Amino acid sequence: MVKPLFTGIVLWGIVCCGCASAVGKGPGAVFPESLQKRALALETRGENALAVHYWKAMRLLAEDKIESLQSAQAAQVEKELALARETLDRGDRRAAEMHLLKVLRLDKSHNQARTLLRRSEVSSLVQAYEMKGDETAARVAGSVYGNIYMAPLVTALYPVLPQKGQQIWLPVVDERMVKAQFDYRKALLKARKLYNAKDYPSLLAAAEEILSFFPRDDEARYMKNSAAHQLAESFFKQDEYRKALMMYQRVDAYFKNEIPRIEEILALQKDQRNEVRYRLNEELMAEAKLLLKEGDLLKARERILSVEEGFSGRRKALGALGVKMVRVAERHYRRGVTLFLEEKLAEAIAAWEICLRYQPDHQKALEAAENARRLLE
Repeated sequence: MVKPLFTGIVLWGIVCCGCASAVGKGPGAVFPESLQKRALALETRGENALAVHYWKAMRLLAEDKIESLQSAQAAQVEKELALARETLDRGDRRAAEMHLLKVLRLDKSHNQARTLLRRSEVSSLVQAYEMKGDETAARVAGSVYGNIYMAPLVTALYPVLPQKGQQIWLPVVDERMVKAQFDYRKALLKARKLYNAKDYPSLLAAAEEILSFFPRDDEARYMKNSAAHQLAESFFKQDEYRKALMMYQRVDAYFKNEIPRIEEILALQKDQRNEVRYRLNEELMAEAKLLLKEGDLLKARERILSVEEGFSGRRKALGALGVKMVRVAERHYRRGVTLFLEEKLAEAIAAWEICLRYQPDHQKALEAAENARRLLE
């Protein structure tokens, strides 16, 4: 879709374009078209009662989204209006004008913003124009700015033009400054070249830049969705699932339903995590077996306990280790008893403490060590 040339005066073009926002979606998001498909399928099967539930869900989803967007828009309007007043108080009239124009971008019928733009507070930034009678917004724009495509600004400030002889006040346009920010025609031509060249990373950035100023530009939105989809497919083929998932989620639902691919990626990521966990558990078990063979029972126990419960061989390994730990613990307990009888209390206590490291619930060792400590005191 070819748009008229706005000669770089982006802020005025934005006023007529309004605001549009794609419904954000995550891996578990519900897409309205999927609900519609289910509702229609149920109708075909004659399950009308259940179909009604899906139609109601669609309506609720849309109402929630509309309410959310309207609240966000109202908050943004208030923020820009407050900034406009703040900059007016500081005497920064140029900044005030920019904030007021942003208010009109969000709400074309905002009377307070129109009034402030027309009032003397920004008189250095506005110019008077006397109506000639029976003029259109395009004619006024042509006379004031030499550009009929500035008509949306005139319409936003004056939805109903005054009669002949009356004055209107319009903002002074610093065309060079605005053109430096964005040139619609050049940006669109650049995006088309990138699309033909299949330079999808650059195309995505270029298309999203256009959409930031012209949210309803169908061509830019198509190029943005095409680029996001192609990049997502490329990442998917390279097994870069995290990047692919993020890119699939940027594709608008009406353009292509990416839910099946997103679900596939989530399943693959889960399999990858399971595979990594399996390898880790397998490595821990191998280390434990080696430590058992070397006789380092304490480190072997540490490795086995690090293995996830339910992993194959864990329970059996703990059982075999437990038998050996009990034998070693009993040997140190008896050694402690011998040392105690020889009245070597400190050494006896040390032996029983070793026993308890191998078998923490060895009741005789606990009691013997406690008695020996009291005797030492």
